[in-house]
Amino acid sequence: METDFQAAIDLISSGKIDVTKLVTHRFPFTDIAKAFEIAADKEAGAVKVHLQL
Repeated sequence: METDFQAAIDLISSGKIDVTKLVTHRFPFTDIAKAFEIAADKEAGAVKVHLQL
């Protein structure tokens, strides 16, 4: 039986679901402290915070 997680991974991998819109904030790795601050702040409206390496 396929798990929900595996089904989600398959849909994302196949391109059937666009998850790029879930990334609401992007930070360079040098701003890691700010990224964690935004991710923890419920009022900031962060859905997904992305650190760029």
